[in-house]
Amino acid sequence: MAEEEADAVDLAAALEIPEAAELSDVARGYWSAWHLLSADRPLGAMGGAGRIPWRSIRDHAADWWFDAEQLARLLWAMDGVYLDWLSDQQKAAARTDAD
Repeated sequence: MAEEEADAVDLAAALEIPEAAELSDVARGYWSAWHLLSADRPLGAMGGAGRIPWRSIRDHAADWWFDAEQLARLLWAMDGVYLDWLSDQQKAAARTDAD
């Protein structure tokens, strides 16, 4: 149980917007949507990850009154940066493991 709570604390901290960030309420909504929907992304058998699926974005947009196409463009742009970073991290870890 304590281990699960520690994981929850780490997750909660990762979802927080840094205090120094100056974001509008709309930008905070996009930030929150990206974090919430990141759990819906497909994960590959070899450790890779895909972008957030359209159906997840569409459903979230309907629930929270976002324009689905605009939300998709923004989240997929954020995903592009994240997935590039993730790929670099995985390659670096593979090089370290090979050494």
